[in-house]
This record gives sequence, structure tokens and C-alpha cells, in this order.
Amino acid sequence: MLEKRRNLIEVFREPRTDKTEEAYLYFGLKMENGNTYSEYADSLHGIMEYVDDIIFFSQIICEDLIATGLKVKADNKFLKKFVIHEVDFTTPENLGLMPNRDNYINWLSSFKPTT
Repeated sequence: MLEKRRNLIEVFREPRTDKTEEAYLYFGLKMENGNTYSEYADSLHGIMEYVDDIIFFSQIICEDLIATGLKVKADNKFLKKFVIHEVDFTTPENLGLMPNRDNYINWLSSFKPTT
């Protein structure tokens, strides 16, 4: 992976007289010769998916920790004085900043609630 990254950096460091070629390389467009160089565009897409995963799984763990904390607190009298801080994702959800849960349906369906 590091070698690919180094090679990609070298490709973009090469001086180009034709700026059109740069656009083909950056955006992964099909070149006039029929070749497509999509490594950079693919890496950006991969980074975007990785960031979405981090956001989504962070939200899931927050929701699970809050639910578990509230349950444990309710079941134990000596924990009543402790505060469970909740996270409100409403604003980022309304702004379209949160990943779509539908993208994770297969992953979510792997887990069944326990009783």
C-alpha cells in the first residue's frame, strides 16, 4: 500500500505541458487513447467510504453505550447519582452529514438483540 502511494505521488509530481491530462488523471476519466487512470479517483472514493464508516460506527457505539449506561443506571440504585451524557445527532443528520443507514443494512442485520 505504501509503495502504491509513493508511486501515485511521483506520477502527480511529473511536470505536464498538457493540463488536460492532469484532469484525466485526477478525475479518472477515459483518455483519448482509451486508457483510464482511476487510481487517484479510486483512492479518494476509498477515503470517503472510510470516513463514512468512522462516522457511522462512532454513532452506533454512542447509541449502544448510552442505552447500556441508562439500563445499568436504572438497574443499580447506587448509580442513580451518575449522569449519562447523551449525544444528539439530529443537526448533522438534518444537514445530510451522516452516512445513510441503508448503506449498512447488511452489516446491521448480522446482529440480533439479546434478551
